[in-house]
Amino acid sequence: MAEESWKKMNCGPHNDEWTCVEGIGQAAADKASKKHWETWMTEEDIKQIASLGLSVAMKNPGFYTPENYERAARFLEWMTKRIHTNGNYTPVGMIEVMNEPVRSGRWKTEATDMRKNFYPKAFHRIQAMEDYLDVAESDRLHIQFMGKAWGARDPREYLPESDLIFFDSHRYLSFDNRIPGNKRPYIETACDDYMGENVYVGEWPLSVNSTLKNTDEFRVDGQETWYRNYWAAQVEPFEKSDGWFFWSWKCVGKVDWRWCYKSAVAASVILKDARKAAIISQCSRY
Repeated sequence: MAEESWKKMNCGPHNDEWTCVEGIGQAAADKASKKHWETWMTEEDIKQIASLGLSVAMKNPGFYTPENYERAARFLEWMTKRIHTNGNYTPVGMIEVMNEPVRSGRWKTEATDMRKNFYPKAFHRIQAMEDYLDVAESDRLHIQFMGKAWGARDPREYLPESDLIFFDSHRYLSFDNRIPGNKRPYIETACDDYMGENVYVGEWPLSVNSTLKNTDEFRVDGQETWYRNYWAAQVEPFEKSDGWFFWSWKCVGKVDWRWCYKSAVAASVILKDARKAAIISQCSRY
């Protein structure tokens, strides 16, 4: 999705941010990252996002490891303070403590430790900072965790009851091998999705299974109308929860608009006003 930008940062031989920094050195990585951050998302991007009827954007500030629980908690404190004391952060209404953590299937001990120790620590440290800042109840941040469907078991297990707790669900129908390989089941599955209350769908694309995506039935060229219906069929149930974030806003290089909202709008696949998705949704037919 961003291979060209990754190579421009001299990270081409490396698979992730951590190994790139090790490979090119901290100073070079800082310089390359700064340039990328200043040019990848611009004010024009934000204006276009708003013009398309989209009301919120998600920013991922980094990643953390189990060995860094305290460091991550301090970061969350710092971000909480910054959000409440810097006017540029006024639109921020929610902070997620960790994106796509370990799953219980392969990392049962680590996932249990995360739920038991890190999740409550993160929640209380955010709230303690808001207490210190004397933030009004109506202005407090919603605090988000990956939902149970992610596979790290129930995030609520060690958390207190709170209306401020929300959950993140990543819905990739392209990875759901239970869906038969033709168009109708994809629309039916999308229409039947309901993520529950206090859930934002934090990632979802328009792609289908990798074995199907280049077939005559599902290829990009000539299938714009079907993918428009597929988009609306996913948006409608996601809106019945608490909302959604498409993955991702834009791509570079050879564009597959099934993964790039901006490109899908340009291809007339996604409507220029996301609020009209329900109007064109075909879910009532299924």
